[in-house]
Amino acid sequence: MEYPSEFSSRSRSLIEAENHRLQELDAERQKVSWQSEQEVLVVCCILQIFLAFAKEACGIRLWDVDKIDKESMEFLRLSTIETRYKKGNAVGKHWINNWNGFLSQEIEQQFRASS
Repeated sequence: MEYPSEFSSRSRSLIEAENHRLQELDAERQKVSWQSEQEVLVVCCILQIFLAFAKEACGIRLWDVDKIDKESMEFLRLSTIETRYKKGNAVGKHWINNWNGFLSQEIEQQFRASS
């Protein structure tokens, strides 16, 4: 994953630490039988990574609120795409619009409901 140039190596490391939780996610997903439960686990993991990014974006104090919002939402979109393709067809089949790369309304609603 690429990060804004304004992020320090410490900021990037904190976000990457959350990103490594994806590796642990497969073991957790095997414990649940329903696909909907697996998707909830993946959504929670994506949101943890997003939260780490958003905290760091607020912490650099170089961006205004609009820039933080724009960069954070783009990071969420890219993280969702990356996670979806790392985890294969097992989860999130309809999370990404194949025509334009935007997140589907379904996953956006799940993200908003989780916040």
